[in-house]
Amino acid sequence: MSTATTKMKTRRAEHRGVLTKLLKKVEPSSEELLQEYDVSELSTIRGLIVKKQETIDQLNEKIVKELSEEEVSEEIEEANRYTYDTEMAVTKLSKIIKESEITDKQSMKKDLSTTPIRIVYDCSCRQDSESPSLNDCLSSTPPQLNKLTDILTRFRYRKYALITDIEKAFLQIGLDEEDRDSTRFFCLRDPSNPKSELETYRFKVIYSERHVR
Repeated sequence: MSTATTKMKTRRAEHRGVLTKLLKKVEPSSEELLQEYDVSELSTIRGLIVKKQETIDQLNEKIVKELSEEEVSEEIEEANRYTYDTEMAVTKLSKIIKESEITDKQSMKKDLSTTPIRIVYDCSCRQDSESPSLNDCLSSTPPQLNKLTDILTRFRYRKYALITDIEKAFLQIGLDEEDRDSTRFFCLRDPSNPKSELETYRFKVIYSERHVR
């Protein structure tokens, strides 16, 4: 076995070690995975698994070219075992992600006592290639916020400066009855069951999952 082949096998072993750790992360049941990770994290893990397997496959191709026929058969058998485990993990994650992809999602912040769960929207999502996203429907106007340079200049202009913050300011802004239909969203009737029916809600105030009707 040449030095180059030995080095490639060493690199492959390192990648396989990382892949094995990633595969162990997805061994628990779907319910346990959803309790430990959110959908975006599961999607990231799936991407890492696929990318790592692609790297290993590329090394396998290079290694096989340097081996004898007898060694090649052993390599193929071992490679197939890793590929099978990877495909099973990716299929499992893909199913979980697909079943969990609804219009609105919940962002869990366990360290917050008042609002530990907030709704998160993917505003770039489209029903199909011809349909607009929420971002496309926003009015494109110049920013109305104060310029940061002006704020910093005023902050340094006087001897003393005061900073204040309105707690949960968004929750204090109500929506007119006729405007609430534009804030409609879907939510699972039974959040613990991804296959349960969807119900339609709408906001009564700006950004508050507790103030919907």
